This record gives sequence, C-alpha cells and structure tokens, in this order.
Amino acid sequence: MPNLSVGDVVLVNDGTPRGQWPMARIVEVHPDKEGVVRVVSIRMRGRIFARLVHKLCLLEQV
Repeated sequence: MPNLSVGDVVLVNDGTPRGQWPMARIVEVHPDKEGVVRVVSIRMRGRIFARLVHKLCLLEQV
C-alpha cells in the first residue's frame, strides 16, 4: 500500500457506522525512521487532528 500524502481525501473511522464516517483532507504526514507514514494530521470540520493511518480509508481520486 502506498504512503498517504498531503492533499489526499480520506474517510475517518471514528467509531460510527461506516456510512456515517466523516471526510477529511490530509494536511501533514509524519513518517517514521524508515520513511513509512503511520500518523497524519487531517483537517476535519475546520479543525486539525492527528490520526493513525489504519483508522483512515483513502478515497480514490480520478
């Protein structure tokens, strides 16, 4: 799976049913020592949050 990058649009798994997951945009990535992105900062509802990538679902961009 490729690393997430700034500008990607994602759905955020926040414990609600899948059809109600909010959308967010990645504003910053935080790679580890090996260069693998495991945490990102997202803009959601006008605020910035840090989230683990395994709680996000990348939306395909066309």
